[in-house]
Amino acid sequence: RRVHGSSVFVEYVRSLATFEIQLQEFIHRFLIDLLIYSSPPKYHILHQFLQFYVIEDHVTTAFQLLKIEEFYPPCFQLAMDMLSRLKAYAEIVEVLLSRGKVIQALQIMIQHSVKTISKQHIIERASNGDEKEYHAALEMLKVMENP
Repeated sequence: RRVHGSSVFVEYVRSLATFEIQLQEFIHRFLIDLLIYSSPPKYHILHQFLQFYVIEDHVTTAFQLLKIEEFYPPCFQLAMDMLSRLKAYAEIVEVLLSRGKVIQALQIMIQHSVKTISKQHIIERASNGDEKEYHAALEMLKVMENP
């Protein structure tokens, strides 16, 4: 019977988690790659590891999850939740802006006082949407400038 390397590594990680031994970040990234590039991909195990914090929260891990969202759509919410737990609000705003969710991005900027995103960048993204959203974004920017 053939033993698969990914299964052995997954069991190794599970045993470390059982004894509450923390993994280094590069091992988390390797584990994600191992799970998604195995044949067939083991998305269900990845999802469980994320839900039960076997894979720890890191900004780089969240962005790695965003890259595989196309193949496993729940990765978007898993990544956003991870960024939220990390209080990486500027990164959340950038992700939302890159997806055309300007109003949501502005709400997070206001709620969490994110000041690192330029007004020009927001206006550019808002101009790609419909006119109603564009004007709503301009109004929210005014509110941000004059609290």
